[in-house]
Amino acid sequence: MMSDTWTVFDVLANRRRRWVLGVLAFSPRTPIPVRDLAESIAAFEFENPTTTQTKRVRTSLRRTHLDCLEAIDAIHISQDGVSPGPSFHPIFHILSVGLTHQPHTQS
Repeated sequence: MMSDTWTVFDVLANRRRRWVLGVLAFSPRTPIPVRDLAESIAAFEFENPTTTQTKRVRTSLRRTHLDCLEAIDAIHISQDGVSPGPSFHPIFHILSVGLTHQPHTQS
């Protein structure tokens, strides 16, 4: 069962959490090892990520971001890595609608 909408928005407010969902959505295989997930996200954040930068991303994912996403059932964490959770698809839909909506500006 998906968490309430405001909780989902609060979790999705963080860029790294949105990137986790994006990597999962377009990955040909799951679960994705946390190391591979961190390498993908570090590549989004840095042009040529160093080993240190990638380790920092991995630590941040493990200590903060993955638990938040698992709490709203967006992901499932196992020894093998990260895979989509029971609420992944509706939450990713919310994210994708938000990404494609462009506010209108007046001239």
